[in-house]
Amino acid sequence: MKVSSCRRDEGSAAYLIYLGIQAWRAQVTASMTDNAAQSPQHVGRTGTRALFRRGFTVGISNPKDLLFFGALFPGFIDLGAPQLPQFAILSLTWLAIDLTTMSSYATMGSGIGRWFHSPRRVKLFNRTTGSLFIAAGGTLAASHR
Repeated sequence: MKVSSCRRDEGSAAYLIYLGIQAWRAQVTASMTDNAAQSPQHVGRTGTRALFRRGFTVGISNPKDLLFFGALFPGFIDLGAPQLPQFAILSLTWLAIDLTTMSSYATMGSGIGRWFHSPRRVKLFNRTTGSLFIAAGGTLAASHR
């Protein structure tokens, strides 16, 4: 049993190192920085409603979300009280938290996206993440010897 676990870890380590090398060697092209420079007008061309509909469909059909709420909500529901208002309060609370969190991610992502206008910064990012992958792969390989 231990032999198969070691082989799997060695394969994972080799793959992480491979990804790190690929990130280090990645060429920065003009299209990479152009994609980072796309403005909110690009979103308008795609259609805000279409983007919302696509995101909603992905979110509502995610089985992990269904399992999460199936595990979370019963702990907060009082079976002796009317359940609809309880579900409404839990749902609105979750909606407020999720909306705040996702809006924060979008705001940070927009700011970080502007940082990638420079090919030099994209290259720095590739080298940094590549180094982290190589270090993680090396650590994983060394941890089982």
